[in-house]
Amino acid sequence: MSKHLQTIRQAAKYQDGIFATFQVDVPGDALHYHTETGKLERIQTGIYRLTDRPVSDHEEYIVAVLWSREEGVLSHQTALSIHGLSDVLPKQIHLTVPEHWRQKRRQIPKHYRLHYADLEDDQLQWFEAVQITTVDRTLKDVAAAGLDPDLVEQALDQAMDRSLVPPDMDRRLLRYLISKNAR
Repeated sequence: MSKHLQTIRQAAKYQDGIFATFQVDVPGDALHYHTETGKLERIQTGIYRLTDRPVSDHEEYIVAVLWSREEGVLSHQTALSIHGLSDVLPKQIHLTVPEHWRQKRRQIPKHYRLHYADLEDDQLQWFEAVQITTVDRTLKDVAAAGLDPDLVEQALDQAMDRSLVPPDMDRRLLRYLISKNAR
């Protein structure tokens, strides 16, 4: 096995066989060679998959986080769906990226919806190979962002039934966030 392929495999090991070029020190001609020989598949600019690994059920999430150079975390409706809360069906992948991204002049793919916030570690948790917002942070985010109040209430009820949020989680706060956004 080539040295470059070993480097790629190491980077992709915990990402379901997916990696970004910023994660590996591999020249472009080596990436091109391994793509042409069928060992790699280019998913999008700068992001590849090892073809001998099965396609991940969560590939789109891994790719989204890699697109953000691992600065983004899955959030809002996407996190709500991953947590299995409410009947929400996100049309886009929601990512929260740090505030400094507001100044970036980057082309955002149509299927991504960016939100800006500097999140604390206690507002994050792991979902397989990527980070997502915690249930309580997710509920506050979707309420503040104007998600249908019935879906927010449904998500909160389900979260409380499954003990995913503290029993004293304040419904009044969520209602306030919803009403504030409705103005």
